Amino acid sequence: MLNQMSHIGSWIPQEMYLRVYGEEKSTLDERIRRKHWVKGTHYNVPRGSKGRWINIEEVNKWAAGQISTSAYLHAN
Repeated sequence: MLNQMSHIGSWIPQEMYLRVYGEEKSTLDERIRRKHWVKGTHYNVPRGSKGRWINIEEVNKWAAGQISTSAYLHAN
């Protein structure tokens, strides 16, 4: 499954993220609640979508401890 991820864009449905990375929805909810993840940078709910989409490139930066410029701008 991870090999297939290289052919996918930056944004993936939350359900796919949870399945591939083995995380629980409650974990994502907590990251958002604590403002570790920023809407528009790490996740978004596009118009017409019923659920969240996750930006795996920005999440990987977050996991590596890198500060995303867009997350900084959204937070301030």
